Amino acid sequence: VADPPASERAAVETPPPPRIGPDGPEPPDVEDLVAYGNRHRDSFGGLYIDPPGGSSVVMLFTRELETHQRAVNDLLPGTRVRQVRFTESELRALQEELSQSLFGQEGIELLTVSVDTVGNQVEVALKSDDPTLELKLEAAHGGMLDASVFPFPGPWANAESGDGWRLSGEKLWISNAP
Repeated sequence: VADPPASERAAVETPPPPRIGPDGPEPPDVEDLVAYGNRHRDSFGGLYIDPPGGSSVVMLFTRELETHQRAVNDLLPGTRVRQVRFTESELRALQEELSQSLFGQEGIELLTVSVDTVGNQVEVALKSDDPTLELKLEAAHGGMLDASVFPFPGPWANAESGDGWRLSGEKLWISNAP
């Protein structure tokens, strides 16, 4: 059997053009990439499309970047790989732990707990009159957590010394000074 002409071979080997929807290029189908990530949970940090609404996929891994780069490019050519510190499983476990431990806790009003895939962190937002809680939470989780703590409305006292909030006139800031 003779090989097909070069023009026919090129048509088979050329990827299809990007799909264009009413709002621009449609995002790529990432189902196979998600399945690959799930098979490598011990090093998979998540994936995202960059820029949002675009068509470029970025996959995150904690190690073996070259191996993963080759594998994901076989699944979806052009996929980029970036190294991160934490796996998605670790981040989701912390998200669940914080959701359970902070919800309903005396003196805390939990607002949100979410995973920031691009930043490779868990984000928590809550209200508390403890001006040191933000620093305590972040220190307890070694770079895995970005906490935002807001005071409850109403009267409250400035921290006299050490870490915490300082209110001066209309401005609020956090200080590490004694």
